[in-house]
Amino acid sequence: MTNKRLSEHIIIGNTDQVVSILKRMQSHFRGVCEWIPTHIERTAQAVIFHHLLRATANYLMIASANVNGHVSVLAVATRSLYELRLRTEYMINFPEHFSTWQAEAATDKIQLLEGIVGIQTDCEYTNEHAILIEEIKRIRELLKKYGFEELTTIPSTASIAKKLGKEDEHRSLFKLLSKLVHPSSYLVNDYENAASQEVYQVLQVKCQLYAWDIFTRTCDALAVPEDVRSFYFPKTT
Repeated sequence: MTNKRLSEHIIIGNTDQVVSILKRMQSHFRGVCEWIPTHIERTAQAVIFHHLLRATANYLMIASANVNGHVSVLAVATRSLYELRLRTEYMINFPEHFSTWQAEAATDKIQLLEGIVGIQTDCEYTNEHAILIEEIKRIRELLKKYGFEELTTIPSTASIAKKLGKEDEHRSLFKLLSKLVHPSSYLVNDYENAASQEVYQVLQVKCQLYAWDIFTRTCDALAVPEDVRSFYFPKTT
């Protein structure tokens, strides 16, 4: 399933058709996610690919529910699929970063818990703080036990795009998405233009392309057979 062939099946413009294809993609991806654990050997890499594909289905669900909603929500789904697509390609091209991705999950959790501790400053949270601090300690011990290191910095999307030679695409896409995901002056003060039909179409197309890119790379990496991964594209006029 090449990118060229996929591009011929991207639904553009017709809202009902876009919603339908996104929902069908979501359902199909979830079906493959259910197939993977019972047919693919459980390795660290297989689990990661499985999680990436499941996350892709989740963001397709968000996109399908907001194809015509507030543009910022569709932009969040599009941006998330773009980042998942970069991560998938990154780890396939540089397998040593599978372990970095695993360590990043633990680092994220530590930072999240530290953030909660920092927000809850009242003395009434003393017991909760002790529990959270103990959990942070436990996660750090698990990292050491399994040979991972807590990351001092989380790899940025920009740095990943650069390593993949996709700097130009990243720069252009984030110029658009940053104005839509955040409450920028443009989005707040000129919503009609920020949420023009052209912008919606770009987001709808990118959602589909990025999701299919993740699906194709994941199925290739796990050697998912054609009869499982095959998807019927409806004829468009």
